[in-house]
Amino acid sequence: DGLARSHGGIGLGAPVSRAPTGVRVALRQPELDVDGWQRALSGGGNDDRPDAGSAPALPLTELVLDVDRLNAYGQTLNAVSLRATRDGEVWDARLAATEAAGKVRWQQAGEGAVHARFSRLMLGAQTGEAPVSAMSEHIASLPALDIVAERFGLRGLDLGRLELRAYNRAGLWHMNTLAITLPEGTLSGSGTWRTMAPTRTDLEFSLKSSDVGVLLGRLGYPDTVNRGEATLSGKLRWQGAPTDLHYPSLAGTMTLDAASGQFRQLEPGVGRLLGVLSLQSLPRRIALDFRDVFSEGFAFDRISGSIEVDQGVMRTDPLEIRGPAARVLMRGTASVPDETQDLRVTVQPTLSESVAVGAAAGALNPVVGVVTYLVQKALADPLEKLLSFEYAVTGPWNAPKVEKLGKTAPAAPPAEPAKQGQ
Repeated sequence: DGLARSHGGIGLGAPVSRAPTGVRVALRQPELDVDGWQRALSGGGNDDRPDAGSAPALPLTELVLDVDRLNAYGQTLNAVSLRATRDGEVWDARLAATEAAGKVRWQQAGEGAVHARFSRLMLGAQTGEAPVSAMSEHIASLPALDIVAERFGLRGLDLGRLELRAYNRAGLWHMNTLAITLPEGTLSGSGTWRTMAPTRTDLEFSLKSSDVGVLLGRLGYPDTVNRGEATLSGKLRWQGAPTDLHYPSLAGTMTLDAASGQFRQLEPGVGRLLGVLSLQSLPRRIALDFRDVFSEGFAFDRISGSIEVDQGVMRTDPLEIRGPAARVLMRGTASVPDETQDLRVTVQPTLSESVAVGAAAGALNPVVGVVTYLVQKALADPLEKLLSFEYAVTGPWNAPKVEKLGKTAPAAPPAEPAKQGQ
């Protein structure tokens, strides 16, 4: 009781100032390891007292931090200025740091709840995945979240506006709303995270883009596609936290529908999940067959197909790419963990329409040209099938092996019997 009625102040590297009620703590240090302090104060997580961790050792009512480097929950913040006040079980804080700036309200009851509005929130280091992946090691469960960040980033990528709303029930974290909004696209989704071992994330998502080229550039893959509209949707699951996309356990289904773009001349292996979609290993190797089709990068009118994922291996049967110069069908698998592929690619140059239209325009009898065009379409483009080629694309993404398998040829007409005397 005496402790509860006490008030005063503590300063570590900062001037001491007494709070009107409770205790004010001010800290000015080059570095603060919140994770380390939590482990030390909890006795390594072995304190079995019923009230362990339910209340602070001191009746803190105000916290002031000025720290050059702060480590918390696997994240690192630089040039941190934090001012927080407590009223009952509610903390209100104002945060300013290089990576984050905004207002945060923390309610301690139950699993806890966070209501935050950030002008910027940048998570993870620009190089390497350890800082983001380390979050799952420090978080046994997450509180309810209501977070809006006007500018959100991950591992050095600027991803636009973030909205995230979620709650925790019996070790299952329900993500009701996930929305990331950019000028060139939107990502929306929902899902769950099982925080108890074995941990697992289930996510249902839809990614829509009005300019695929700009979006891929923002994600770190510039000069891969020109223009393009696309929708990628599906359901995926993997072992681990939402921030840890574990490729060896990745499973689910995805559907792709894209239009009006052009693949650039690429080196193989520019992106883990991009390799199965972009024909990046083909243009250089089949240019001798279709130099006019692939010399400037393959333009597409539409891409459509479904992709099944099992243990990080993607399978499609088929993925169809239609362009003004050719139709491409891709069947087979691509392994994300191993970065290998085993694909069969059929290329059919789109010749029938131009041949028929030319005949219609230049023929002495235009009616004959029109009839020819209609017959071509009714017979499912026999000229295209006649000139189509099939390739096997195998091996690693950075050094694929491309082998020509053959081309479709019509059956030979039966030989006429020789006339007597000839």
